Amino acid sequence: MPIETLMTLATTAGYEFLDEVLVPERKARLSPFPSCLPDSLRNLLANRHPHGIWAHQAAAIDAVANHQDVCLATSTASGKSLVFMASAARRILEDHSARVLALYPARALVKDQHDKWRKLLQPLDLRVGLIDGGVAIAEREKILDDNHVVLMTPDVAHAWLLSNLSCRVTRRFLERLALLVLDEAHVYDGVFGTNMAYFLRRFACAAGDYRLIASTATIAEPAAFIERLSGRKARAFGAEDDASAAAEKHIVRFRLREGNGFDNIVNLLSNLGQHQSGRFLAFGDSRKMVEHIVAALHRTGKDDDEAASTETSLSILPYRAGYESEDRTQIQESLQQGRLRGVVSTSALELGLDIGEIDLVIMLGLPPTMKAFWQRLGRSGRSGKGSCLIIVRDLAAGEKAGLTRWLERRVRSEERSCRVEPSWLYLDNRYLQYANALCAAVEHQALSATAPLPPLADLPASFIALLENELDPREVVPHDLYPLKQRAQPGPHREFPIRAGIEQDFHVIDNLDRPLGTLTLGQMIREAYPGAIYHYMARPVSEANPGPQRKGTFN
Repeated sequence: MPIETLMTLATTAGYEFLDEVLVPERKARLSPFPSCLPDSLRNLLANRHPHGIWAHQAAAIDAVANHQDVCLATSTASGKSLVFMASAARRILEDHSARVLALYPARALVKDQHDKWRKLLQPLDLRVGLIDGGVAIAEREKILDDNHVVLMTPDVAHAWLLSNLSCRVTRRFLERLALLVLDEAHVYDGVFGTNMAYFLRRFACAAGDYRLIASTATIAEPAAFIERLSGRKARAFGAEDDASAAAEKHIVRFRLREGNGFDNIVNLLSNLGQHQSGRFLAFGDSRKMVEHIVAALHRTGKDDDEAASTETSLSILPYRAGYESEDRTQIQESLQQGRLRGVVSTSALELGLDIGEIDLVIMLGLPPTMKAFWQRLGRSGRSGKGSCLIIVRDLAAGEKAGLTRWLERRVRSEERSCRVEPSWLYLDNRYLQYANALCAAVEHQALSATAPLPPLADLPASFIALLENELDPREVVPHDLYPLKQRAQPGPHREFPIRAGIEQDFHVIDNLDRPLGTLTLGQMIREAYPGAIYHYMARPVSEANPGPQRKGTFN
């Protein structure tokens, strides 16, 4: 959409123009294919990339081949997937007994990336499988045994893989592991990141000698963070190494001039749905906000006599975490294939899901972090020019210039690491320590280890003491930790999910037992309490019933 048309539609919806910034295009720097690649793989890649690959891709592939761990911290759409897919294929073609595990932090991302892995590996007669919470436990060992590359969520790797070390198939897979891929590493922050740091070290105790490739587009001090997260020193490829092409992006910012804010957003998105020739992606910062906006859009269409308006409103859908897998997939495919004009999403679509070319990104408020800002901005203009519209709250007179400087400093900064917040890990949290110590004790027993193993050496001494006491009890468990030990009796891996600490997850069903996604305990209290109207896919449900997590439904 021409930027002039976008600005007209925003003005019509009751917004006032503030400022704009142009992000210039970046020219690509190409490189020949690395000599370390086998001929069959090099020929396959040459057919797809006849002019070569980007220089940072070639350098990263070479680094992995030279037994280095790597962190790819280049921009969005900079070809990170090609690096770890080509590195995996190279290693397996050299040794067909080698195995690769790729961890993606969302089930939707696992399914999306599975197709991409297959497109590269199948012509080479290499097999790739996926194991997420939707795969029956009875089928998982066969998938693990039959495939050269296996894709998982960290949830399954923690709850099933590491709790299953006594299984011969699991042990053989881990002993043959040559490469571990850790995609979207910026999400490993807070409780999730802390549990992930403990998981990666516990994982290293059970696995063989493998290389690590981590990737993210938005992380401060990438090498230092990956070392804190995994305990491994990685060679980082950052903004200064980025040799990918990037199209020009136009960022415009508006503030509310008149109206109540909510109706203005609905009117703006409705106008965009009718006039936008391409597809748009709007980001809101809460699940309720996303659901209510799209519900209002659908009501607007139904109340209008014009069929075109109704069609437009229904071609805009919500997207958030917690949807059923089939619904998520349908939304992604509809957007990718052009059947939708737009999607209103939470941060769930900040991840690198393949949703096709997005012409316009709309930020319904300033993003909560600079990580989120760059992830969202990176969803537009992947193969051509992109636009971004930022809606901010009503500003006092003196704030306009300050926000203009804020935008220019961040967009035009030369050093990406200066523009994002650090990721926080809380390795000294005694409750997370003990939950992981209980898991590690079970794993050590399966490995016949009687003492903490070397990969755990850089963890806090208090964690080591807790683990040692579990392996060889000599002291009474502290009274505040004892309830966790009681809960762990059926199995600590399932009792303490990696993503949410000690918080339980719930499935939601309606009064006809139809599934309506999942909620954490906190979300259930806010959204599905008795008498609440729960929204799912922009549909209000007044009789939603949260039930406990069912067996085998981890993400």
